[in-house]
Amino acid sequence: MKKFEFIKPEQSMRVEAAMDKHRVTRLLTDYGALAFCYGLFLFLYDLPVLQDVIEGAHLALIGWAGLLTVYSIVVRRLWEKLPMWQPLVVFVVVGGITAVLNRQVGLVTNLKAWVLAMLPLAAFLPLCLSCEKSQREKKLLTAFSGGAAVMLVASAIAIVMYLLRISTAVAPFGNAHMVGLRYYIPDDPESGILLYGLYGDTNHAAAYAVVCMAYCVWVLHAHRRRVVGKGMQVFAIVNLAVQACYFPLANSRGGWLCLVVAGVACVFLYCFCTRFGEMKALKRFALSAVASVLVMAAVCGGLLALRGGLSMVSRAILYTPPAQVEGAVTDLIPQAPEAEAQWGQQSMDVFEKTDDGFGAGRLIIWQEALQLFGHKPILGTGPNNASFYAKLYDFGERLRDGFSLHNSFLDVLVYFGVAGFAALMTFFGYCVWLVLGRVFKAGKRLDGTTHLAAFSVVFLAGVSMFLSCAFINTTAMYFWMLCALSYLLAQCKDVKA
Repeated sequence: MKKFEFIKPEQSMRVEAAMDKHRVTRLLTDYGALAFCYGLFLFLYDLPVLQDVIEGAHLALIGWAGLLTVYSIVVRRLWEKLPMWQPLVVFVVVGGITAVLNRQVGLVTNLKAWVLAMLPLAAFLPLCLSCEKSQREKKLLTAFSGGAAVMLVASAIAIVMYLLRISTAVAPFGNAHMVGLRYYIPDDPESGILLYGLYGDTNHAAAYAVVCMAYCVWVLHAHRRRVVGKGMQVFAIVNLAVQACYFPLANSRGGWLCLVVAGVACVFLYCFCTRFGEMKALKRFALSAVASVLVMAAVCGGLLALRGGLSMVSRAILYTPPAQVEGAVTDLIPQAPEAEAQWGQQSMDVFEKTDDGFGAGRLIIWQEALQLFGHKPILGTGPNNASFYAKLYDFGERLRDGFSLHNSFLDVLVYFGVAGFAALMTFFGYCVWLVLGRVFKAGKRLDGTTHLAAFSVVFLAGVSMFLSCAFINTTAMYFWMLCALSYLLAQCKDVKA
């Protein structure tokens, strides 16, 4: 049976050759260049103080990604490189139908949301699938480097703000934004400390810190094999130290939980399939289980120790001791009492959050989301329309006030219905099946890059169960997840061949 094609193979080769002749066209048709620029933009956009300045760049990136997608489908036959591409086509079609059917909310708004939900699949998934095997790792590390650089600067600034206990409003471009240190419940020091720094959400920032640490470990691993240079090695060492300090200060419970779960799972797979691959199954299982628990206990213990050390440094910086005159301590009033009060206040860093329910009321939001799903179960409400329909059907409290669903999987179910959810999760489920098959099949031949990429995907998938950060919008976390998944799928393609 003849394969479907938009243009003949010889025509495709001529077009590709023409594009490769010029530096500009070669750059515009390179998924690595698109991913680097888009990743840099998305991580900068997650800093509220910069959103108004860089927002206009998004339209150009959307146009670039759209044109490259059309080019890749028509000329490069992109669908042949994607495993199980059919469910993705169904998801795109369902999303378009949903946007039209919910036009009462606003057709233009719905179509814009549809584009931003579908765009990442076409813009980021082909990153490693569209290049030669020898180029994949370096292309992926380069694509992540822009976002990692933003993370380095933003997290370093946040740590300085914590050490100096800075909490203030800034308005660099007109709109005021709170930066620095905050309490979980404003004006209540016992409710738990959150280090925002320049970030708009500590849960997102904590997740970025974890995947950035995994990225830095990957860069160091790549440097040992001479895939990247000395400059990248230094960058990775500094960034790893900064993110390790920032993550525990962000104080994200979901981040801690997903770090432990993803870490245990991936360390177990690494030990079971690679490290202890020659042992008998039962012994291999037991040693892998013990190793995964011990490794993650050491990692979490080290991060908590870092947090305690930073707290002590902050108190030491801010503490003003009584004045000393000729070797004797002079009790200056009122300076000494003020210093004691300051020391007492700073010595009580509380990181345990007080709550009004599980996960800041997530159970209430999820119950309301399922209630909304019952009204439009097949094709959904369309992204960002929950508040409109909650008011229309007159139910709930959180959704009608504009709360997000705080669960990316639930986002897909509510916004695109059973049809969209089944299509998208069929694709991702097949990807999981492929990757696990490769992990168990390759065994000791598997290198650390696969496990690091798998950790990033598993961690971000776990975080997505507590945040609206993937599947229904073009976000920094979805970008990182799809690019790492692209690397895993490309590796599976080699095994399959």
